[in-house]
Amino acid sequence: MLLETRAQHFWPAGVVIALLVLLRRVIYPRRRKFDAATRREWARAAIDLVRRSGSVYNICEGASVEAVGEGRLDLKVVADASRQNFLASMHGGAISAAVDVSTTLAVFQEGTFPGASVSMTITYLAGCPPGAEIVAEARVVKIGRTLAFTECVVRRAADGVAMARGAHVKYVAAPRLYDLLLGWPRPVLATSVLRLALRFGLAGAITKRDFRARHDYEPHDAATERDTGLPRTDDGKRAYFDTFGAAGRAMQGWDRPLAGALA
Repeated sequence: MLLETRAQHFWPAGVVIALLVLLRRVIYPRRRKFDAATRREWARAAIDLVRRSGSVYNICEGASVEAVGEGRLDLKVVADASRQNFLASMHGGAISAAVDVSTTLAVFQEGTFPGASVSMTITYLAGCPPGAEIVAEARVVKIGRTLAFTECVVRRAADGVAMARGAHVKYVAAPRLYDLLLGWPRPVLATSVLRLALRFGLAGAITKRDFRARHDYEPHDAATERDTGLPRTDDGKRAYFDTFGAAGRAMQGWDRPLAGALA
């Protein structure tokens, strides 16, 4: 009788505790670790999204994920003509884009929201020959509740020489729905949503043609620059930079927004 009386008094408290535990799981879902196959799938999906929507130097065009693991990802890109400076080495901006994309992929393939950049520093160490294959080795140092800290070494694939070292900090606080999807016992639901979004073009319906039309850039295989009429050769690049920023001189390509700002 005594036990029954105590049970009658304590069962409401037990229900309340159970509801609080469930509520905590909803508000602060526990992030599940991805296996190697899921990491590679998410990384490739992100590359496809960036490729469709366009980016500076189209860094994901022709890029491939060479290796994935817990907190690490290797991204291979080619230093083709669209990513070269006037010395035919890989442009510093293209290297920065490779660091940005590879470290973001390393964060995203862990199931973390890709977020936005807080800071990024690059130290340039060496160049590369035209058309060389480049590997960006991204590593996740730490992922907190709102910030992710990453590092990256960009190397020449042929001899392993380090071309640049970078550090990238990202703000990764996720929308609640994103966390809820990844809070399930297995990230199957989130992965399924990702697959459907890619299949029906919901994750990035902007094609490369749309991107170029929207930003009014020339295709990478154009023979001349529309703004200056200079050929896309070494001589044309040198002629362009000989008068770079001079008053009355046209700016071409990605420099076009700077027109009039440097004079």
